[in-house]
Amino acid sequence: MFSRISNDVAKKFPDVEFSESYVDACAMNLIRSPEKYDVILTTNLFGDILSDEAAQVVGGLGLAPAGNIGKKFAIFEPVHGAAFDIANKNIANPSSMFLSIKMMLEWLARKNKNNEANKLIELGIKIENTLLSLLEENLKTIDIGGNLHTDAFTKKFISKLIL
Repeated sequence: MFSRISNDVAKKFPDVEFSESYVDACAMNLIRSPEKYDVILTTNLFGDILSDEAAQVVGGLGLAPAGNIGKKFAIFEPVHGAAFDIANKNIANPSSMFLSIKMMLEWLARKNKNNEANKLIELGIKIENTLLSLLEENLKTIDIGGNLHTDAFTKKFISKLIL
């Protein structure tokens, strides 16, 4: 049923490229050629598995934002969720949370389309650029080969963001 409905909806948008694959083939191709994917539409179970895999492709769960978007509401969070296994250890990478905030700002801008929308987009870009500048300066958390703990990385992020 999921496949049939997806195909029916895709026909209404001929400018959007649409293809189907089994989840195992998608997982393999996501590693082999991640640049070929923009959006993956799937069920919750496969989406959870593929999103964790995609996060590893870009550097790990600490770098991957997530958004669950409905018609009226959305929720944004790091792909790793609450990460209970590393809670209170000061080793979580906050980048995924910052990038989830960027996604939320972009969604709000598209949803509201008012005079403030450009400000929201600009702030999202500033968040992403701040993270990129930290990585370029080799200021990274432990999970991606750096030596900074969560609090130290966050302080550096905030100080660069408010400049």
